[in-house]
Amino acid sequence: IVLLVKENPLLAEVEALQKCYRVLDLICEKCMKQKDMNEVLAMKMHYISCIFQKCITFLKEREDKLDGFIKSLLKGRDKDGFPVYQEKLIRESIRKFPYCEATLLQQLVRSIAPVEI
Repeated sequence: IVLLVKENPLLAEVEALQKCYRVLDLICEKCMKQKDMNEVLAMKMHYISCIFQKCITFLKEREDKLDGFIKSLLKGRDKDGFPVYQEKLIRESIRKFPYCEATLLQQLVRSIAPVEI
């Protein structure tokens, strides 16, 4: 997703990403509030929205822009190569999911919480 943003000059601007993540948040909300709730799609939209928000942070604060974000996602822990930053990003996006009552969220939390990074 970050590579797609980086390769598209129109999308690699803070204003464009802000509009995109707001739309994704609205889709997430719609999926959760419709009659036949679609938790899986809502979670996917929320996750992509979180990635866009992180891209915005890197574009605003870092000189290396999205290259630094991509490197941090790919860099593994020294002793075993485990991608710690990816894991933290996924856990952070799950923690930020706004619909606590969602069954999918509760299942994710139950399966991920006991696992050490």
